[in-house]
Amino acid sequence: MVYFIPGKGVNDELESLRERIMANTGSLLELFRERIRLARKISSVKYQHGGELRDRDQELNVMRSLNNVSYVERRILNMIFEFTISVERSVYTNPEPINLPLRINGDVSSLLCVVGLMISSPGVEIYSIKDLPACMENSILSRGGHIVKGTPDLADLRVCIRKKCDICDVKISGDGTLEIISHVLFLGNYKVVEVLSR
Repeated sequence: MVYFIPGKGVNDELESLRERIMANTGSLLELFRERIRLARKISSVKYQHGGELRDRDQELNVMRSLNNVSYVERRILNMIFEFTISVERSVYTNPEPINLPLRINGDVSSLLCVVGLMISSPGVEIYSIKDLPACMENSILSRGGHIVKGTPDLADLRVCIRKKCDICDVKISGDGTLEIISHVLFLGNYKVVEVLSR
């Protein structure tokens, strides 16, 4: 067996690149803070004048005004659009939640995929101590969710997989039953989700 042991030059280069990416992350964070402030102001103006929350024409104009946008850059821009809309949505008055239990039967793998899509949006942190089933992980990542190994200090939503649990808002049993308290569907905009499984 052969092991690669990086030399000093490699470690120095890696450290230098990490410092640059950390500085880049700090710059992005400042830009996102400004974007949040602007999104809240835009939403207030739209709300006061009865405007639509989402303006697809504006999104298209932004894409067209940018030159040579790669596929990866386009995906990042789409996540930024969705993030901005979620901030704008928080300014609008939320409807009164309905607390009806919903039950859906189906293939466990399909239900995991659906829940992954339902709980995810760009930047949402999905915590789990155990590895998530691949179908659920792929759904979460496809919507821009960020999977974190561990437990959160506080969760907006809890999902139980094949585990008896009274504290969960969403439950998927081993026999293919998905149980959701309906207000979960109206809340959206989760920041932290915890997934519990056996």
